[in-house]
Amino acid sequence: MSTTRVKEHHALYGELAAIVGSKYTTDADFALWAVSRDTSVMPEKIPGIIVRPGSTEEVSEIVRLANLTNTPVIPRGGGASLFGLPAGIPGRSLVIDLTRMDKIIEINEENMTVTAEGGITTSELGTKLIEKGYFANLAFMPYYADTLGGLLAGVYGAGAGHRLCTQGANHHDVVGLKVVLPTGDVIQTGGGPGTNVHQKTTYTRECGSPDMTGMFLADAGIFGIKTEATLLIYPHEKIFNSRSYLFDTFDDLWRALSTLQRIEPYPYTMMIGVDPKGATAMTGQPSTSWVLLNALKGYTEEEIAAKVKACAEVCKAAGGRPGTEVLNGLAAAANDGAMLAEMGRFASLGSWNFLESVVSTQEAPRLFMKFREIIDGHIKEHGLEKYGVTRVDLLFPVQHNYYYSSTDVFWMDNSPDARKKFLELADVYNHLVANEGAFPGVHQRHPVESMASNWSPTFYNYVRTLKRTLDPNNIMNPGQWRL
Repeated sequence: MSTTRVKEHHALYGELAAIVGSKYTTDADFALWAVSRDTSVMPEKIPGIIVRPGSTEEVSEIVRLANLTNTPVIPRGGGASLFGLPAGIPGRSLVIDLTRMDKIIEINEENMTVTAEGGITTSELGTKLIEKGYFANLAFMPYYADTLGGLLAGVYGAGAGHRLCTQGANHHDVVGLKVVLPTGDVIQTGGGPGTNVHQKTTYTRECGSPDMTGMFLADAGIFGIKTEATLLIYPHEKIFNSRSYLFDTFDDLWRALSTLQRIEPYPYTMMIGVDPKGATAMTGQPSTSWVLLNALKGYTEEEIAAKVKACAEVCKAAGGRPGTEVLNGLAAAANDGAMLAEMGRFASLGSWNFLESVVSTQEAPRLFMKFREIIDGHIKEHGLEKYGVTRVDLLFPVQHNYYYSSTDVFWMDNSPDARKKFLELADVYNHLVANEGAFPGVHQRHPVESMASNWSPTFYNYVRTLKRTLDPNNIMNPGQWRL
């Protein structure tokens, strides 16, 4: 007689299947394991059930059911996070997978906006816009997997695309959102049908109400599920140019970076400073020089020529010299996103920790070098070289007022101890960043714990009050921001 025990369904299986259909509801072990990890080395979080709604109305019904049963909800897009999934309650959490909601609702060429569902990947959205002759400031990386809703909830303030160095983060590009609140109610933000019932199109963010859109950007998913977003679009540039420059010291590189950053209009679209080890890792060719990668997009040959000349003059005055063809190719890859679209050479460098931070322009040179020094010291002190460490240190401007500092550490994950040791390094880094008055660069599970621990008591209580008001049962990404 067989003693095989058939697994019992999750308690909400029948009711969820009634909302979206059994085809889009599962609690099978293999499926749960598939969504238990993101792309990081953070430990897996195995949920209890997965549901894939096809509309805002279905998301609303699912969230109302979760409220009635006090079931933790974990919204999920492409699973492209680099820093760990929300904790939830293992074995019980309800993952709402939004990837069926992948439609472009409208490309409004008169208002210069696009409205799309939250589950569309940024690569698909960007491709469809380019086909129409436009672009939106979407994901820098990894845009093949990033979804629009996940992008707006996470990466340091709504994400930023390949024009990060000139347009900055996406806050100002988001015109309005449709959000399913933790109670199941649906709100439309921005100047449009939510704030004027006589209007059918969201066309401005500023009018008709306080700025409720900003509340849901970079919230790490605690205030609601973004099922639709309306973004600004721009005419697509079709003229490209990419150059690289070599510098003997970081001080020389910084003189060039900081000077170029203050020029209007910006003589670059993407500008990245790379340390010698990073240049070696990224090109496969030994380098002893600091590198500036300058990628340009524009509308006329005259515009591009003027910007190339301005950049060359600044770099020469700072002690720079033209880079190699290989580095020029790397700058070109940064220009069209190829450098990070498939992670390029990075994909062969092993497991990774992206140790990234946002620093003020005033403090950027000091903190960039200090972070490198501390990380180097930790690696040597704890003998992490034996895991085949590869380093890539990058520094690039985000408009005039701040920089993105990135120290990316790759290693061979062939030891049970390796992951633990490199997660400890990430903790050291995040606390160091906060203690220096800077900010970890990504709003996901691991860094948000560090950030929230440095909130003032008044600010913490303010956010907690908002969370309790919107989510009285604390079902939406419970534990994020230590709430």
